Amino acid sequence: MYKLIACEVARPEFDRVISMSRKSVSAEYLEQGHHNDVVRGRKAIQERIDAAGEGDWEALLLGYALCNNMLVGLQARDKPLVIARAHDCITWFLGSKERYASAFEEAPGTYYYTAGWLKVVRSHDQAGQSASASGVLVEGEYARLVEQYGEDNAAYLWEMSNAWIKNYRFGAYIAVPGVDHDVYRKRVQEICARNSWEYKEIEGNLGLLQRWVDGEWDAKDFLIVKPGDTIAPTLDAQIIAVGRNEGGQNGRIDRHQDAP
Repeated sequence: MYKLIACEVARPEFDRVISMSRKSVSAEYLEQGHHNDVVRGRKAIQERIDAAGEGDWEALLLGYALCNNMLVGLQARDKPLVIARAHDCITWFLGSKERYASAFEEAPGTYYYTAGWLKVVRSHDQAGQSASASGVLVEGEYARLVEQYGEDNAAYLWEMSNAWIKNYRFGAYIAVPGVDHDVYRKRVQEICARNSWEYKEIEGNLGLLQRWVDGEWDAKDFLIVKPGDTIAPTLDAQIIAVGRNEGGQNGRIDRHQDAP
């Protein structure tokens, strides 16, 4: 039996592959946004890893990508950690890091959207949290800025907070299997029109996630971190590697190559 600890952004996709898995998988989803504060995010994930050590699990599936180096230094306790080799979660939805690299090379300056991401942003907005950085929801936000800071300051803050939009040329919706895409497709098209981006649609592939929850962990696509070892970044196609933690959790981390 596996324990999955993952970001809520990928909940629809993970729930789907878990429902079709040959293994028994218990999933726990953490609030989206930890990668925006990697210190806080790393602490929250480590706490869940530590708490899961009390369960009778064969392994912990860590549903996070490298994400601004947020995984660096996380330590497996008494259960092995299994992580997909990915810089960010787009790899999961496209099916491989190679396909993601190809898509990036073909169309740099692309902002990617999935059904799960759009659901999370919508729910956060309904809870009164700002979601403007996603490029998804802007209705009402400018009015809130005016009310809080005044017209001139609001105009400046609005311009600064949306300057990132100029760095992108495309908005791509990843259409993964098992989702009614009409509503999400329309939302991304609206975002693209608002931001003067070209809309693209990419066929998603959940094969990587399915192999993850099925326990098919080839070394090319997955890293297995044994108890006592930590996660370290690499500067090559592996993306992440095993690091031995010397001197306890706050000690020096030495990166070494994974066993073949």
